[in-house]
Amino acid sequence: MAERNRHGLHAVREDEIKEIEQSSDFKAQIRSHRFKVFLRTIILIGALVGMIVGIVLYFRYRSYSDYEVQSEYERTDTAATLFEEYGEGLLKYSNDGAFYTTLDNTPIWNQTYEMEHPKADIAERYVAIGDIGGTELYILNEAGQQGKISTVLPIYQFSIAAQGTIAVLLADKNDYYLKLFDAAGNELASGQLYVKNSGYPMALALAQDGKKLAIASINPTGNSVQSEITFYNFGSVGQNEPDNIVGTFSYEDLVIAQMSFMNADTLAVFGDKEVQIYGGAEKPELKSTLPVDREIKSIFYNDTYFGLIFNNEDEENSRHLEIYDKHCKNALNQDFQMDYQKVYFLKDNEVCLQNDYECKLIGMNGVERFSAQFDVPLIKIVEEYVGMYYTFVLEGKTQKVRLI
Repeated sequence: MAERNRHGLHAVREDEIKEIEQSSDFKAQIRSHRFKVFLRTIILIGALVGMIVGIVLYFRYRSYSDYEVQSEYERTDTAATLFEEYGEGLLKYSNDGAFYTTLDNTPIWNQTYEMEHPKADIAERYVAIGDIGGTELYILNEAGQQGKISTVLPIYQFSIAAQGTIAVLLADKNDYYLKLFDAAGNELASGQLYVKNSGYPMALALAQDGKKLAIASINPTGNSVQSEITFYNFGSVGQNEPDNIVGTFSYEDLVIAQMSFMNADTLAVFGDKEVQIYGGAEKPELKSTLPVDREIKSIFYNDTYFGLIFNNEDEENSRHLEIYDKHCKNALNQDFQMDYQKVYFLKDNEVCLQNDYECKLIGMNGVERFSAQFDVPLIKIVEEYVGMYYTFVLEGKTQKVRLI
């Protein structure tokens, strides 16, 4: 027996401790305690996950009927000013210059120029502003001007890559010339496009990596037309091919109106009778097609989805919206009623439809999340976060709002 002290306590010997630890009752108590701790942990994690999922679903399926203005900023813009979401703010440009500001209208930089028909092309952090039909083009990023290009021939089209490389198509009557420049405006490559071989250029798209380029041309032949897509690769693979051409695809009775690289390796081609998706890290391959059996009213896209809008015969729902992923898999079909002028994706793939005095937001689940009418012309909507905070760019003012 262990020696007892005057308080009735006694020191437990080491062999007694081992005997207790090895007893079946003690082991069962340990297992039971561990299981209870594990069960409580699982229940807590499940409750937290359920709460997060519930919050996400609540905001995803909730519709809003009004909004409150949290802050408002006055602006002074000319009537010809165009707006694009860029970086963390807004790009404003017109005939006599461009401005990059925060959403609360704080100036970051401005670039002066004189252009008759300014057009902007944005790829992540780089933006190109060129004069269609003119001879000047500026390459800028969030720090301001990086390069300037002055051409001898008029600018017909251009496309910029995410690292600042830019492809420029120049036109001289029926002669077309392609030039490639780096972000500083230095010429990297050039060549002539022969109309008699491939037809008249209709669309131009440069991949985000600046290495892959696609040009769509049209060649009328008798009572039909033939379209051709020519793929160029300005990387190491293309250097081994004549004129850097790594693929040519021809189509009878198809008019290609628009093209865009959804990412560095995926090109979406929008024709009047079908949409085509090409893929390939170095050389192109036709991955999927989507037949189109009626006239497309609008085309819009981001790096994940593309959307098409058609007219309906139903007077109560005169428009039909379809959204597809990069594999031409349907993600949404939705009828709606609105005489819209612009359509585009917001940050979380919400579809924004708007005209001068009205807007409508539709989620990828088909829920009409918000619609409103305005007293002054609406220029653009920018989504900020959480799916309920937005910036409304209106004529003469910018409002940061919360949907309610």
